[in-house]
Parts: sequence; structure tokens; C-alpha cells
Amino acid sequence: MRVKFWGTRGSVPVPGPATLRYGGNTTCVEVEGQDGTLLVIDAGTGIRSLGNDLMKRNKQLRLHVLLTHYHWDHIQGWPFFMPAFLPGNEFIVFGRSSSADQLKGLFGNQMRSTYFPVEFDKLPSKFEFVPLKENSLKIGELHIQTIENCHPGGAFGLRILEKQRAFVFLTDHEAGLKEKLPHSYEDYVKFSKGAELLVHDAQFTDDELANRRTWGHSSFEEAHKLAEDSGAKRLAFTHHAPERIDFEIDRIINSLMDGRVSSIDAFGLMEGMEFTI
Repeated sequence: MRVKFWGTRGSVPVPGPATLRYGGNTTCVEVEGQDGTLLVIDAGTGIRSLGNDLMKRNKQLRLHVLLTHYHWDHIQGWPFFMPAFLPGNEFIVFGRSSSADQLKGLFGNQMRSTYFPVEFDKLPSKFEFVPLKENSLKIGELHIQTIENCHPGGAFGLRILEKQRAFVFLTDHEAGLKEKLPHSYEDYVKFSKGAELLVHDAQFTDDELANRRTWGHSSFEEAHKLAEDSGAKRLAFTHHAPERIDFEIDRIINSLMDGRVSSIDAFGLMEGMEFTI
């Protein structure tokens, strides 16, 4: 599968010269299976650039959109996703909800006329809404498992498997809050086991977490521990704090890895990075 990251920032977009390398757009991931199946994870502001890129490909779309949760930084880019404004394009939207109607409301209400000039129901493209619980599903040849993350209001972590090679996405997860984890720590280790690429929330450092517990985000140190315990091959730190400039991300990772003996290739995830898994 091909995996490209169109947004890696947490909380709020932060464009500017100090965030050019790691990027200022909020979470959006494109996954393409070997059979051409297209999956988008989350619809933060990065989805706008993805949409512009898809328009250049000049193909009618059947696109699967999987939302880990509905916090603003994970859905706020959708009203600016140009392919949704084209007749004939089709979108299958998956998300945590009890019904298709509830999911449509959670996703589409940001386009009510109070907030946006084009209402969701006026979009000419086709939509199907699929409520998702903690389980597994198959989209094309992509086998997807979900796990409930430790995050206020809930969020899903994802394990995507194709031909026995796994991509694991654990953003908006507080790995170190063991007394409040929806599952045991060992379950998250098992979920991430042997991943070719583990992308993990690292919004804070251990020191910063002291007065930010229960916010639903991990530290660089916690993310690295989970990667080591699970035997992941590569670890990408994501959901960068909005105040964290490029230099600071470099400094934190260099300090974390300096002198550490580890078989893991650990790095900060940059907007625009693409991997073949």
C-alpha cells in the first residue's frame, strides 16, 4: 500500500516559515491499496491539498473516508475538499456512531448555512454513511482493525493490513494513562505488533505531560516505548503541538534518541511524506 500524509499537525493549523518542514495542516492521511482502493483517514485541513491533487488525476472518484473521531482538527478541512463538489464522485464515510443519520450529522453539520455558504445536502456528489464500532472491516484488499484509544470523547486507532504488511495509526491516544486506557497497555502493544510503520501521537514531552494528563495525547517518550515493546520497524511521531516549531521537534527527537540503542527508525512525521508498505 501507498501511504501519504497531507496533514500532521494537532489542534489547529499553523502555517508559517517556522513550520514549513513538518507542516501546519491538521491530520489527513491518504492510503492507496495495490488494487487502487483509495482510503482517506481524517479530514483535517490537509484534505484540501489532497483534494486539489485528486482533481489533477482527472478520474471519477469512489473514495472511502474513515474518521477516527470528530474533534475539529480532524474534520475541519472537509468543506474545502473540492472533489465533493463534483457530480458523479462517490464517498463512503465511516465513523464512530450509533446510526448512519447520526454519523451524517456529526460530519455534515459543520456545513450548515450558519457556518458555511454551501450546505452539506446541496453537495452534488453521492454519500453513504457507515456507522463503525470497535471491530474489523475490509475495504478492497485493505484489512482494517480498530481499537478504542484513550482520548476525551473517544477515538479510534487503526491497523491496516495488506499482504501481511501493517500500517498502524495511533493518533489522539494517551498511551501512558494506564489507569484510564480502554484496553490494557499490552493490547495496544499487540495491536501495533510488527508494524512496518507505526504513526503515533507525540504532542507533548514527558515534562509537559505533568500538567496535561487526561488531555488524550502522548509524549515522544511514551510513543517510543510502545514502538519498542511492539517491535515496530519504523516510528513516526505525529500530531505535533501547534506551538512546536520545526527546530524544537528536531531537538526533542535528537535528545530522545541520543545514545539510545534501538532497532527502531524513529523520526518526526512531515507533511508530504509518502511511504510504500
